[in-house]
Amino acid sequence: MVFCRFPDLDAYRIVEHYLSCQPVGERAIAEAIFKKINEFFEKEGLDWSKCKSVTTDGAAAKQGFRKGVI
Repeated sequence: MVFCRFPDLDAYRIVEHYLSCQPVGERAIAEAIFKKINEFFEKEGLDWSKCKSVTTDGAAAKQGFRKGVI
């Protein structure tokens, strides 16, 4: 699941929106997770350069010692 958080400057608050939920398969390795997220970004015309930070639950597939989604 991917959520997007951003400031609503008019209302002086942080807004959180559900962005995507994609099945990854039985082996949720870093490359498979990144591929799904990247496919979604490309399909929706989202620009990676606008992503300022990433927060995860700390799972190894997302953090990675040598490779990770981040």
